[in-house]
Amino acid sequence: MEQNKEAKILEFIDSLTTTGKKTLDEGQVKGLIELLKKEKDLMNYAYYALMTQLRKDHAEIRYSALLTIHEIFMRSNKFRTMLEKDLSEFFELVVETNLDRPLPKPWPRAKDLKIKALELIKLWASAHGRQHFRLQDGLEYLKYCKKVDFNDMEARSVAQREQIQRIEEKKEKILNEKVLKIRSEMKEMTTEISNTVVQMESCFELLIPSATNDLFSSEDFETEIEELTTSSPNDSTFGDTLRDHGIYDLKKSITIEVKDNSQAVVKTNEDNLPIIENLNDLYKEMINRFLPMVTTWLKTLTKGNNCIDDLKKAIDLKQMIESVFKKYKDLKLKSNVPSLDTDDDDEDDFVEVKDKEGYEAEVKNTKVNKPSSQPSCSKVQTVAEKAYMWNFKHPEDNAKDPTSALSTLSKRIGNTATDESLPWVSKFAKATVNDSCDDLNNGL
Repeated sequence: MEQNKEAKILEFIDSLTTTGKKTLDEGQVKGLIELLKKEKDLMNYAYYALMTQLRKDHAEIRYSALLTIHEIFMRSNKFRTMLEKDLSEFFELVVETNLDRPLPKPWPRAKDLKIKALELIKLWASAHGRQHFRLQDGLEYLKYCKKVDFNDMEARSVAQREQIQRIEEKKEKILNEKVLKIRSEMKEMTTEISNTVVQMESCFELLIPSATNDLFSSEDFETEIEELTTSSPNDSTFGDTLRDHGIYDLKKSITIEVKDNSQAVVKTNEDNLPIIENLNDLYKEMINRFLPMVTTWLKTLTKGNNCIDDLKKAIDLKQMIESVFKKYKDLKLKSNVPSLDTDDDDEDDFVEVKDKEGYEAEVKNTKVNKPSSQPSCSKVQTVAEKAYMWNFKHPEDNAKDPTSALSTLSKRIGNTATDESLPWVSKFAKATVNDSCDDLNNGL
C-alpha cells in the first residue's frame, strides 16, 4: 500500500513536470495536494522527487518543477523548512547564481525560469520571511551580493550581472590607468607643443609681417579734423575741404564697409626658402605627432571621471594646433624656385623638340653617304647629296660646282655657253667678283 502511494506521488510529479507547458494542470495539482495532506509522511518523498526533476538538464522540466514546488511551498511549513536548508542549491538551479552551473536549454524557457524564480522568491520572503529567516537572508543575498534587481523582472541572470560587473570594473581600472598616463604626458608635452606653435607663429610673422601699427594714425587726420571743426557747415571753406575728400553732397551720408576676404599667398624664393622649409617641418611634426596625441587624450578624458581640468587643457591645446593649421593652409605656398616645384630627375637634361611639318619626311628619304672624291652616278642623287659631296677646296673655275662663282655666272648667262666658252666665262667671273669686292670696300 505504501509503495502504491509513492508510485502515485511519482506519477503526479512526472505528469506535472514533463508537459512542456507554462501552466500546470489544475486537476493534477489538486490530486497531489490532497494526497500529501492525507499522507504527511510522503512529504519527504515528494520533496526529493521534485528536487530530482529540478536538477534535470532541461529548462522546461525545471520550470514546471518550480511551479509545482510553489504550490506545495505555500501550503506546507514542513516543505518550506526542507527547501530552506537547500536554498543555496535551489538558487543555483533556478536563478543561476553559480557560473559553473549555467541554466540548460532551451534558452527562452531558461529566461522564463529565472524571471519566475525571482518573482516567487520575493513572494516567499514577503509571506514567510519572519518565520523562515533564511528566506529573508537569501533575498538580501540576491539583492545586495548578486545585484539582482527585483523591481525589474526582465533583468538578466545573476551570473550575467556578475560578469558584466567584472567587465565594467576592469574597464574602469584600465580607464583610470590611461587617465594617469595622459596626465603625465600632458605635463611633458604641453611645453613642447606650445614651443612648436610659437615657432610656427614666428615663421608666419617672417613670411607675412603683421601690421604692428594702425594703417593710419590719428596724426594723419589731425590737421583735417581741426580744419573741419573750426569751419561751419555754411562756410565755403568747409565745403571746399569736404570736396577735397570726395564729398560733394553734404546731405548724403556715406557708409564705408571694409571686408578682409583676402588670403595671403606666399611665393617661395631663394630668400624665404629656409623659413618655409622650417615651417614645413614644424607642420609635419604637428600633424603627424602632436595632433593625434591630443585627439587621443580628448577621447579618453571625455570618458574618465574627475577629468574636467585635464579636459580643458587638452581642448586648449587642440585649438592652438588648429589655429596654426589654418594659418598654414591660408598661406597657399607657391614656389618660384624650380627645384621646389618639379619632381624631375637631374639626369633629364634633354628637351624633346617637335618635328616640323615636311622636314622630317624629307630627311628620312635622304640617305647620305660619306663623301667620296667623285660623285656617284649609280643612282639619281638629290640636291643635298650633290652639295654635300663637293670638296670644300675646289678650283674656282669649276662650273659643275654649284657653290663656285663660275657656276652661278653660267646660270645667269644661260645654258648657251659651250665648253669652249668656259675659260672666258671664268675670267669674266673672276673680274666681276673682284670688282664687286672693290666696290664694297670703297663703299665701306
